[in-house]
Amino acid sequence: WRCVALNMRGCNGVPLSNAKVYCAANAEDVRTAVNACKSRYPSAPILLAGYSLGTYVIGTYLAEENSHGRDPVAGAVLVSCPLDPHSSHAGL
Repeated sequence: WRCVALNMRGCNGVPLSNAKVYCAANAEDVRTAVNACKSRYPSAPILLAGYSLGTYVIGTYLAEENSHGRDPVAGAVLVSCPLDPHSSHAGL
């Protein structure tokens, strides 16, 4: 087993290396991480897990890939997903 953790841009003390910042509706970083894992370990199954806003990014990624007829991961677990992020944010 291998484990890869993705810290979103500018979150958890990760400094920004360019002008692009974290956006929960943008799955580009997840796609890049999955593609890098597939390239480095082509026969390994890829499983994704996300919590809170991380689930939103993973869900966006899975929906985008599925809409293009791709199924790049073996499975995913989404824990405490904000189904309506706008009303969740308003409740904070």
